[in-house]
Amino acid sequence: MSICPPQNLAAKWAPPDQFDGYPQAIRAYLSQGGTTANLLTILRQASSINDQWGGVFSIDLSGDDEPETIVSIINPFSADQPTGPAACC
Repeated sequence: MSICPPQNLAAKWAPPDQFDGYPQAIRAYLSQGGTTANLLTILRQASSINDQWGGVFSIDLSGDDEPETIVSIINPFSADQPTGPAACC
């Protein structure tokens, strides 16, 4: 039995007001059945993923034949700082 919600192409993305709200917004989107492909597009459009930093991946990390979603994003306002990107989720 799958613990993930069925895919829902009508899942709504609610952009957070601040960068630190992204983990909660991503969880809410995925909990509605939002797809990882759509999430990747959303985060690219928000400049939180670019060709150098970040990504959205579905990988079975626990060995239960259910892929977990891994999201790595950057704060576009701090990406030029020498400390590197921030990650979430």
